[in-house]
Amino acid sequence: MTEDGPLSSHTTVEYRLDEVSEKVDKKPFLYAISGPLVGRKYPLTEDCSSVGRSSKCTICITDKQISRQHFEITLEGENAVVRDLGSKNGTYVNGVKREVSPVQDGDKIQISATTIMKFTFQDVTESHFHDKLYSMATRDPLTNAYNRGHFLTQISQSFEQTVVEGTPLSLLMLDLDLFKRVNDTYGHLAGDLALQRTARALRGELRSDELLARYGGEEFAALLRDADSDAALRIAERMRNAVSEMRIVYQEFEFQLTISIGVATHTQSEPFQDIDAMTREADACLYASKAQGRNRVTTPADLMEETAIGTVPSMPESD
Repeated sequence: MTEDGPLSSHTTVEYRLDEVSEKVDKKPFLYAISGPLVGRKYPLTEDCSSVGRSSKCTICITDKQISRQHFEITLEGENAVVRDLGSKNGTYVNGVKREVSPVQDGDKIQISATTIMKFTFQDVTESHFHDKLYSMATRDPLTNAYNRGHFLTQISQSFEQTVVEGTPLSLLMLDLDLFKRVNDTYGHLAGDLALQRTARALRGELRSDELLARYGGEEFAALLRDADSDAALRIAERMRNAVSEMRIVYQEFEFQLTISIGVATHTQSEPFQDIDAMTREADACLYASKAQGRNRVTTPADLMEETAIGTVPSMPESD
């Protein structure tokens, strides 16, 4: 209300930002503004954080051009200090190579030809806004699983890292069985619900550092870091069971789904030449799961056994 009565629909109300006296709490972050992890935000929650290619760093960046221990950043009030850790290519602050350098809000830190980070302070609103933009760029809007582009970047970087560090890496390719029948029988909205429920069930069987992506259509992919073949098989079986036990209710309909899974694992003793070879192996195992009757997990060891006894059937129709 005003002295003249209620505000009309044409009234403009102006607020002066400089009249807001409450101090906004801002937190320190590093943002990747260029390079393989562009858009990624790293909160600086420790007084001193290390940055490098090693998984032992506070912030691990899988750029093969940077050193395993590249630099550290120490917080000092509203500023910070960057110290190079004897990196091969050096650390550049605002374009100048530095051994030790203070950094302020907005300063840029370059550690390879492609990877550039920005030091900044942000309040909750700014941080959430950035999170929203990053999610829109990396997530599938229907299932909230990661999208294929982001997944391919992550698995390529993880493969490079596992080769260097000698740790195992497993890839699961997953495909819902006879999914076209769901859309044809119950409609595409029911199919969308089924995909959302499937993604939720699959994600529930993964650790926070393991990635689930919608690879395309009704196909998903999971990246399991530090998981050998036995661990990958256990996780795959849990995921298969989680999907088969779901009951999906849409309007007056109720139905169930099954999923077929292929597994591939890179280890020092059984390595893949590159990530493409690993993906082909997981796809071949998925194909075999479909061919053997669906709703099953197939590993390379299963493929070798089936090939040895000549029992690999042809792909079923209408899958």
